Amino acid sequence: MAENLRNPYIGMLVLILSAIAIYDIYVIVSYILGLANVSSADYMLHMKLLIFVTFLMVLLFMFRNLVFKLKKSK
Repeated sequence: MAENLRNPYIGMLVLILSAIAIYDIYVIVSYILGLANVSSADYMLHMKLLIFVTFLMVLLFMFRNLVFKLKKSK
């Protein structure tokens, strides 16, 4: 539990990135199903953003695990 309290900013960043990813998925699904008036340029933008956000989240979790392992080894 103490590890979770060390970096509250990581949790906040994960929540923000998750919200962005959920919105990107909404726009992508809306374009595919034709539910909203979404242009193909918006579709491509949100596809790229979703890939970028996913990459950032994986990078963040790898960095977090590396930092925690280094702190535990000391």
